[in-house]
Amino acid sequence: MARILPPEPNLEHLRNEAKALLKAFRSKDHDACKTLQLLDHLKSFSTEQLLKLKLSLAQAQFALAMDYGFPSWDDLRKFVNKLRSEPEHTKPLPGALLIDFVYNSKTKGNHNARSLNETLRHSGTISSYDQLMGDLGLAFILQADSNWTAWGLPVGQLDIGWWPLDAWGTLMRLDFVGKAVGQEIKILPFESELYSSDPEQHFKKHHAEPIQQALKSGIAPLIYFDTCFVISGYDAGYPPILGYCPWAKEPTLERLKEFPWHVVIPGAKTEPMPRQDADRQALEYAITLFKDEIPVKSRKCAHVPERADYLTSGTKSYDLWVSLLRDPDNWGAHYYHANVVYTLYRNRQSAPPYLREMANRHAPAASAILLSAADIYEKAIVKIDGAVTNEKVLGTPEGRDNLASLMLQVRDIEAQAIQLLEKALFAMDSR
Repeated sequence: MARILPPEPNLEHLRNEAKALLKAFRSKDHDACKTLQLLDHLKSFSTEQLLKLKLSLAQAQFALAMDYGFPSWDDLRKFVNKLRSEPEHTKPLPGALLIDFVYNSKTKGNHNARSLNETLRHSGTISSYDQLMGDLGLAFILQADSNWTAWGLPVGQLDIGWWPLDAWGTLMRLDFVGKAVGQEIKILPFESELYSSDPEQHFKKHHAEPIQQALKSGIAPLIYFDTCFVISGYDAGYPPILGYCPWAKEPTLERLKEFPWHVVIPGAKTEPMPRQDADRQALEYAITLFKDEIPVKSRKCAHVPERADYLTSGTKSYDLWVSLLRDPDNWGAHYYHANVVYTLYRNRQSAPPYLREMANRHAPAASAILLSAADIYEKAIVKIDGAVTNEKVLGTPEGRDNLASLMLQVRDIEAQAIQLLEKALFAMDSR
């Protein structure tokens, strides 16, 4: 029987009701399972199959909203606020802790690098977008996850569209970037089990106080949830953090809709690493990414530890992507692949300017090789730009096979560039 909202519904009560639903499910309550089976991605699961899953509070909230007759938790929340004549509070509340921050970057690009550039600039550390893209490795990486499915469900179809959005590729390189630019960059703790059960408690335990302390010091933290936000405000709202979303055409201060997974806070200034030394380490890293030789320890530090073994960054990512494009049952949806292509194109655009700027700092032998590598990455970018990812084309086996063949060509072109980066590194070390 569907639930009926009381005459004066309360959001806090509904949040607690969702927590109770999740607790009941974890206690193997069959009525709780029936509610959770309202979710489209859980309808096909029997009660026995469902009870084997690890579900999150977000899923419980979604199912609860559907049981009340709403299409989503967000729709239920908006209805309750409207019914109680309570504003959405997308803007700061009176008494908010705010810093004087202006999000300057209005250009397209990788959201993580753009936001990191903004928060470093605010703290007085100057770098460029392309420099950060190269130092982070984002100009050279192709992120993939051979295990993650939508909602983490045990189904055959991987969540391909999420691959390039996941934060692990950025997080595992922040320590090096801090050393290169001369500023500590601290990643706050993350507990996946606690976050899944109660994101608010996770926030209060690990993030609330450090974020407030940073803002009081005039520092703009970064938070990761779907994308990377720059935080410049804290108040009594729900959630209490306000920031700038890099997706917006005209970034404006807004309240986050969810509690963050990861929080990054710039720290004390340090002596920057000599740039030529940073160049060598950056090239080593780019080569390591393409060869999928990132140590498991690094991947665990940057992500949920139990998923680290499934993360790939180079040739294995291309091969997995191609295998999925050629799988008639589990290839996914056209927009999954369109997102990977778009992000790959956007990220690779930083490789040529990064390498050309690096060439200016090194002796002629290494410089010439770096310039040749930059030219080869230009060829890869042209190939990627030629990909056709609309629904009509990718809805056919021929269209998907054409995209797969094109991406194998891109992989092989990049292999040529990597060989040159290895030669450039040798030339640098032979001086």
